[in-house]
Amino acid sequence: MGSIYKVLTPSNVGSSWPALVLLHGMGTNEEDLLPLKPYLPDNWGLITLRAPYTVGPQQYQWYHLQELGKPEPNSLSSSLDLVEHFLLQLGQEVPGVDLGKVVLGGFSQGALISGALLQRMVARGLAGTAILSGYLPESVGLTEPLHNYPVFWGHGEEDMVLPLDWGNDGVIRLRSLGAQVTFCTYPQMGHSVNEDELQDLSDWLQTL
Repeated sequence: MGSIYKVLTPSNVGSSWPALVLLHGMGTNEEDLLPLKPYLPDNWGLITLRAPYTVGPQQYQWYHLQELGKPEPNSLSSSLDLVEHFLLQLGQEVPGVDLGKVVLGGFSQGALISGALLQRMVARGLAGTAILSGYLPESVGLTEPLHNYPVFWGHGEEDMVLPLDWGNDGVIRLRSLGAQVTFCTYPQMGHSVNEDELQDLSDWLQTL
């Protein structure tokens, strides 16, 4: 399929296994979120995908920025198509994945990509979407009903990069479209993840 990705299979492998597909933030790569694997439920695998645009040695991004909070439309659109294609081909590329139990998630830029694909993911039958320290700019045209689609949204209350207010706005928007949003905020957490958030994410995955 042309994409660069990593796969960590579950420690408790059955004939098929659910998978969390995670998209990294700006300036890192597909290795960055692999340490999250031990926090997932034992029967879940982790798949991480590399963004297409290079910003430095082993550093990548999902889209160019016109300014903070404003993605450049062409690069954003291209990455949305890339991730959707990756998911469509996932069963061929990663045998054993239960395609009815795939969750798309991401951190920061990767969270925006995951959120922007929500309506496509509802149509494709994904199990849910996880947004970690993300936001949904107005340019992301989410207008169609989300039919109780499960979303986990985690955000640090001390995030100085993508403020909590941006997360609140995104959650309100998704709920207005009918998404079933689990919204968790974390005191003293900045633009990062912590163990409390990962435990909440793991608990949410087990409800799907």
